[in-house]
Amino acid sequence: MSTSSSQALQIVPDRNSHISPTIPPSATLPFDWPPHGLQEECRKGLCPHEILPPSSEGYTTRFVSQDDLLRYMAEKGFSATFCRRPTGLGVLPHLVQGDFPTDAHTYAPPVPRDDRYKRIHITPTYAWSILPEADAVAALADCLAYKVYPDNPRSFASMGFKDIPRPSATDDHDGISFAEMFEAHKDNYMFLHALLVREPQEFLDIARSVFERSDMDNVQFWDCACLIERMSAGYSKGERRDLVDAWDRLVEAGLCDTLKPLLLRHLPILPVMSAFIQIAQSLMKSYGAAKKELRPLSPLVEPFLNEFWLQMGGHLRTIQGDAKSYPLVYHSMGNVYAITLRGKLVGMTMQFLVLSIDPQIGVRVSSQAYRMICRIGLLSWLHPNPDPLADADDVYHNVTVFSNHLLSFFTAFKKASGLTQRDLDAFVKEDVIGEYGAETFISRFTRALELRDAIHTDSQFDNLNGSLQNVGRILVHPDFRRYYASSGFIRAVCDLLDNERMQQYNDQIRWGVHRSVLGLLDAILEKSSIGQAAKPLLRRGIFPILAQSVILYAKAGQTDDHLLDNVVQPFKIMAGGARARGSERDRELFNAIKQSVKPDWWPTLHSLHELMSLGIDTALRCHQMIKVWMDLGDALGLEKTKEKAAYERERKRGAQLCAWKECEFHKVMPATPTRTCAGCGEVRYCSRACQQTDWTKGGHKRQCKRIKSEAHVPRTHV
Repeated sequence: MSTSSSQALQIVPDRNSHISPTIPPSATLPFDWPPHGLQEECRKGLCPHEILPPSSEGYTTRFVSQDDLLRYMAEKGFSATFCRRPTGLGVLPHLVQGDFPTDAHTYAPPVPRDDRYKRIHITPTYAWSILPEADAVAALADCLAYKVYPDNPRSFASMGFKDIPRPSATDDHDGISFAEMFEAHKDNYMFLHALLVREPQEFLDIARSVFERSDMDNVQFWDCACLIERMSAGYSKGERRDLVDAWDRLVEAGLCDTLKPLLLRHLPILPVMSAFIQIAQSLMKSYGAAKKELRPLSPLVEPFLNEFWLQMGGHLRTIQGDAKSYPLVYHSMGNVYAITLRGKLVGMTMQFLVLSIDPQIGVRVSSQAYRMICRIGLLSWLHPNPDPLADADDVYHNVTVFSNHLLSFFTAFKKASGLTQRDLDAFVKEDVIGEYGAETFISRFTRALELRDAIHTDSQFDNLNGSLQNVGRILVHPDFRRYYASSGFIRAVCDLLDNERMQQYNDQIRWGVHRSVLGLLDAILEKSSIGQAAKPLLRRGIFPILAQSVILYAKAGQTDDHLLDNVVQPFKIMAGGARARGSERDRELFNAIKQSVKPDWWPTLHSLHELMSLGIDTALRCHQMIKVWMDLGDALGLEKTKEKAAYERERKRGAQLCAWKECEFHKVMPATPTRTCAGCGEVRYCSRACQQTDWTKGGHKRQCKRIKSEAHVPRTHV
């Protein structure tokens, strides 16, 4: 540090002086003391609230006002001098573990408690027992004392750092109070902060030594981490140019290398993990800034991010449940919650996905790190953070972050990630099934499909299609087969295609979803037994849906990879086998397939013949589908002439009857002519009441839209 800078800060060089050195307004630091601290009046209002759950001894942690704390200490035998009120706001710690009486609330414990469990939280790993013995006071002073000073004896921080006074807790004559110990630490913290801003290299030299010493009961360890975290948060907000510049200097001075000991040894500690998530977010944002401003970046950032993802992926149990923890250090505010960290990590994975596939940025990490990113996404997907204020669009986006975007590291973006099919197989076996179980995974995906009503934009349809394609590659694993039906997965897939909202979209969008579902069904039908997939699909009514798919394929103008042929094939084989064996059970199965296909078989063929007039490309696709549909009919013994005649008879008969099945005129000819539904022209009703009832209860609302959007036989209106 230059002499002029030291003079500008007006440092009083006596570390043992209890007079606080001053920093003039021109040297205002980016953030003040206490970091996120509480005013005393606010703290009193929070006193009754439980902050942390019971410890192993059964004690909770609560806020306590400084008056209550000092009053309690006086009752414990601390001297009046030692218990003097502090001169500044927010100096004393405010979280105490144990049964602590307050003015605002009296906590009545279920069983008597020992005073030795009344402790003040200083760091996540150290709580001070509130005892007046000399050893206890010395332990507190040792915790608050900085152990590492700048190597440069002329550094302004070296001259400004103060030793922590070690007063007697019971002697009124030495004049040092409990609060002054914390005020001395506050001054040291502020000078460490100034060093971070003014001399980042010197700050990092101190932090590196502190992290390597790994004295986690000493507050300097946590102050260094806290300052880096707060600097990164200020950078991410981008509200102040001085913070942005200070962060850039810190990165270039070797921040990533300095943080490695902390990352490698202490990441499982919840507040440390929270700090690293914030720091990594800011480092990734640096890439975005570099792209915009074309600034060179430290070559150490990419290896650091690689190590960050590897370490995070290896310590996910820390945030798997509903854990919460005390913050980094006593003078910071806000507990750390596992559920919050999961939400932040989801955002980070998306941010990193953008960086990794952008050719102008091209940040790269190892393939194993990409797998860890997918592992993180899987955890957050299975343990979501419910946001009651989120709208349907946000909910659906969050649901598809893992299934569409992150799983793309194994599929669409496998070139960028370096992940292979073998990696995907290992991910499914170890991370999906091994960690959570096949039933949990498929049930979660089923619930995601049930959010189909939230899908209405092009990007949401893209997310849906990507999710179906990616997850389909996972669900072919043998462990999932037993859950296809019981989890509701097959029902949800069929409902996705055969629901009212889907009929509102154009043929291109609908075919895109149908194609994704057909690809998924093709994969699971190929690998599964008849009882695991084909029969449940038959019971759910797959053939009316396949009839829609046939027409959409012919109209949509898309290339085909024989998906429809492949999906229909297992049912032809099943029907042929049942027909050949001829047992009573087989006859029942054969008839079930035939009755499921029959209502849509001829109308679909008729529609395909009509569509052939739309152009040569459409005609080619229609020829292909006619063959598929005819082969299916041949396997079931259906004949075109007979089915056409039966269809026409039923249509003419239906034209005279009421379509509402509960109506007396559904089977008996009414006295007056029925009238056609104006929406589709395919069904008739004897009265408006029957029409409305069939619309709301009979399912015609869905059927009407489907018929109207497809090219069925010409309609005759009465």
